[in-house]
Order: sequence, then C-alpha cells, then structure tokens
Amino acid sequence: MALTISATILGTTATVAAAGTSVDPLVAIPDNCHTVIIYNEDGTNTIYIGTGTAGSALTGNASVHVPPSSSITLSIGVKSERVGAYDFIYDASAGTNVIARITYVNGLSS
Repeated sequence: MALTISATILGTTATVAAAGTSVDPLVAIPDNCHTVIIYNEDGTNTIYIGTGTAGSALTGNASVHVPPSSSITLSIGVKSERVGAYDFIYDASAGTNVIARITYVNGLSS
C-alpha cells in the first residue's frame, strides 16, 4: 500500500524522451490520492495519457489529451473507490523531452 500522509499535495513528473515511447511517472499514484492534476509545460506538443505498459506508443485516438501549455484535473477517488486501472502512462504527440508536471492531491484515507 502506497500511502502518503506527510503531504496532502505531492508533485512528480513524467518526461517523454521521444514521442511514441510512453513512460511511467517518477512517483506512482498514492492509494489515498483522490485527484490528479497534469500540466503540459511544452508550448508545442500534446501530452497523451492512458493506461497500459510503459514503452508502448499511445495514440491520439485512445488516450486523454493535454494540449500544449494547458492542464487537466482528473478526479479519480481514493483507491478503495476507484473503478478500473489508474496506473497512468504518458506519451507525447511529437518532440523530445516533453515533460508532464503531475500533482497528486491526497486525502486521509485510502
């Protein structure tokens, strides 16, 4: 069980070195995380978010998009309330070293 109790907000990143090669975030989603905020700091390329195994390409048709210089907030509920898999992987539409800035908002229970 990955539970974060020292901080209600936890930040991490996922850096896509080359488009078409998805990556895991540096820190996995804690069990008590109820909201994920993802900011795309790249001014040109779209970040793709999906589920699966890191290393495989995510397509624009089968993923959530975070357009350049924008963010998305996903309310996922704590682990005991989640439906389905929430081990997100990240990819990019093009470019190199595209960074997703990820913020996990955590509650007291998991």
